[in-house]
Amino acid sequence: MLSRLLTTCLLALTLTNIAGAHEQSVTKEKLVGTWKYTEPMLLNDPNMSETSVGNANIVCKVTYFPTDSVTEDCTFKFITIETDPEGVLLKMAFDVLYRSTGEWSLIKGKVYTKTVDSSVSVANMQVNVNGRVVTDLDKLALLQNEMKKEFRTLLLRGETTEETIVYLDENQLITQEVVEGETITIAAIRE
Repeated sequence: MLSRLLTTCLLALTLTNIAGAHEQSVTKEKLVGTWKYTEPMLLNDPNMSETSVGNANIVCKVTYFPTDSVTEDCTFKFITIETDPEGVLLKMAFDVLYRSTGEWSLIKGKVYTKTVDSSVSVANMQVNVNGRVVTDLDKLALLQNEMKKEFRTLLLRGETTEETIVYLDENQLITQEVVEGETITIAAIRE
């Protein structure tokens, strides 16, 4: 019984030392550089109707500079399919290009990023209504501008984000962030 108790205590001390060593090894110097990640996602917006489906593929590059500045360049490739109450089938494919600059800091294994400036644009818009490709450039431009406004509202928050570093070595970075109560894990590789 005593031997089991000692083994448990030694194991607990070892795990505590490993966690502490990892926290100490997360240094600013290790984080500086460009990190790239790709994430597929399903769109589950509660505002989307039951007859709507969508997905996106996100490709981002985040660069942490030693001067405490950060840039993020992301491309979101969206595909949505929606049927309205009158039976009209709408398919859309488009890219949202997002770029931000800001400041970052590393405190006790957490990366804090504050967006200072950002921009959003929508490109490569393709629309198909009931099997017919929309070629009217004015309609496409109007739709593209509406989409740009919508995404600008979603992405241009200017808030500070907090990401916990789960793992960091010279070529891999894994972080977790809680967004609207959901934990999101991102695995990035050094570029």
